[in-house]
Amino acid sequence: MAKAIIVDTRETQPFDFGSHPTLVRKLDVGDYAIQLPRARKAIVERKSVRDMACSLTVDWGRFCRSIARGIKEYRYSIVVEGARWQVQQEVARRSNTPALVVDKRLARIQGAWQVPVYLCDSREDAAKQTRHDKTT
Repeated sequence: MAKAIIVDTRETQPFDFGSHPTLVRKLDVGDYAIQLPRARKAIVERKSVRDMACSLTVDWGRFCRSIARGIKEYRYSIVVEGARWQVQQEVARRSNTPALVVDKRLARIQGAWQVPVYLCDSREDAAKQTRHDKTT
């Protein structure tokens, strides 16, 4: 039997995982989780394009603290409901942060912290990536 994907109680627009089993529970970090061997959980932080743009600019410090808290105990990843160009376009629209800074911050997340960031073409693709990342 497939392990259930745990959906955080604060997730206001949860992904539709079709027939895959889900449970709604409060998570300390992230939006989705699945239990892994050795009592670890895999955690996915879901971000809309707007949320990711804010996290990479005005909320960068808070975002860093959230990632640091998540990687201490969990296999942590970030799934964005949009492509890199969409995030960069939203950053440009909302702030004066150069695209190079955004790229460096994404590289830091993926390199220094070894947290995968999946920039998906759509919400549906982000849901598929979340299901794949958490159940394989």
